[in-house]
Amino acid sequence: MSDLRTARAAAEGGARLTREDALLLYEDNDLLALAQWARAAKERASGKNVYYTVNRHINLTNICRANCPLCAFQVEQGDARGYIMETDDVARVLAAAQKTPHLTEIHIVSALHPDRPFSYYEDVVRQVHAALPHADIKAFTPVEVVNFAQTEETSVRDILPSADGGALLTPGRRRGDSLRPRTRDHLPEKGNACGVAGLYAHGA
Repeated sequence: MSDLRTARAAAEGGARLTREDALLLYEDNDLLALAQWARAAKERASGKNVYYTVNRHINLTNICRANCPLCAFQVEQGDARGYIMETDDVARVLAAAQKTPHLTEIHIVSALHPDRPFSYYEDVVRQVHAALPHADIKAFTPVEVVNFAQTEETSVRDILPSADGGALLTPGRRRGDSLRPRTRDHLPEKGNACGVAGLYAHGA
């Protein structure tokens, strides 16, 4: 049986924590100590070197049917501020990305467009691959996958193989996918996949 003293000693010394250790440290809530131990663990592994990914974002559209009150990006369809990127728009972003040294990732950020077909997103992925075949594509959050399925009137299971398509996609996490339940409670149910549907997509 663990106690807080042994849990803190394990964390400070870089030992493997048990589930009980982790819960005790969580309840203790000593954030400064946790940060100090985490920094020490990081420096044991890689010293003071810092590593990062060079990427570029493609923000395909801000037209979204979710109406999340926490989001400052979204507008409704018909709003004069709305936009959607077409092939030439994506090509301009990719042309700049091709000139970016050490770029390894393209992050496609979008919204829950009410009627843009899934084929549009597939074509964007193909366009990115053609321009940057070495780059990882981080795209299609669980909420977006659910929206694709709803737009195409099919299931998430049917959409997922197409969304991957051998394209080395890395599912992203955004908005309601990573929110605590008490935060999700503030999200509207109408047209919103940020809570339950996003979790469903993870388990599909």
